[in-house]
Amino acid sequence: MAEVQQSSWSSKVRSFFGAKPRQDPFAPEELEALLYQSDLSIALIQTLLKQTRPLLKKGQEAVLQSLFDQTKALLEPLYQQPFTTQVPSAVLLLGINGAGKTTSVARLGHYLKSQGRNVVFAAGDTFRAGAIDQLQLWADKLGIVCVKADYKSDPASVIFEGWQKAKAQNAVLIADTAGRLHTQSPLMEQLSKIVRVLQKDPALVLQNLLVLDGTNGQNALIQSKEFSKDIPIDGLIMTKLDGSSKGGAVISSSLELQVPIQFVGVGEKESDFVPFEVDSFLHSFYGI
Repeated sequence: MAEVQQSSWSSKVRSFFGAKPRQDPFAPEELEALLYQSDLSIALIQTLLKQTRPLLKKGQEAVLQSLFDQTKALLEPLYQQPFTTQVPSAVLLLGINGAGKTTSVARLGHYLKSQGRNVVFAAGDTFRAGAIDQLQLWADKLGIVCVKADYKSDPASVIFEGWQKAKAQNAVLIADTAGRLHTQSPLMEQLSKIVRVLQKDPALVLQNLLVLDGTNGQNALIQSKEFSKDIPIDGLIMTKLDGSSKGGAVISSSLELQVPIQFVGVGEKESDFVPFEVDSFLHSFYGI
């Protein structure tokens, strides 16, 4: 199974502390400056520093362990229950253009099939013809039924049809949606409409997962705040978590919304998609 790689920021952490313990204590300003490069939110950085500053004179191991322990203590309460998807149920993937929603639909479908679930796709990004074709190609490759309609069709109708098929097949519906900026009110309203249409079925079990690009930094935190104003967010998917991304913003997004990070994308293949594990991620994030 693919693993989370060390991030560019964790390399800075190792460089900052050095290969050997420093003889002189770290200045608080040095650590604060380092944390600001991580894409963690300002509020979270200040929380972490409050307990970590007194440990600076104790050196690298004490500081890093404090950062790790504090962050873990904040995140762990969100992970009391592992990600499970009953059948039938629906998963709606949300996010801006370029975040990796369509690919995440495919990867989540591959993951659930590997868990023995029946899966149905719905090509709800009807405003981009390429997205419909892309999802159909993934569906063909993975052996998954894909419900779709013509370019510019009503996405709520497409996704509701997908839900009906998923119910009939006792399957999990995974629905793609149009990429939109959080500043585009008409498109956000279209997304709200999709949720309202689905919720007309009292049998619906729905999870809304927000897809965030791991390379977007603080923009990811802004997106999570804005999307949550219009749509209830149940969890996060972080894409492009390779050696170039830092990951701090998705930690802050998770804590801001009080929802778990469910999956991370760590490569190019459909199998490069793994359930989020707090310990593994934070060891990579802090480089310890």
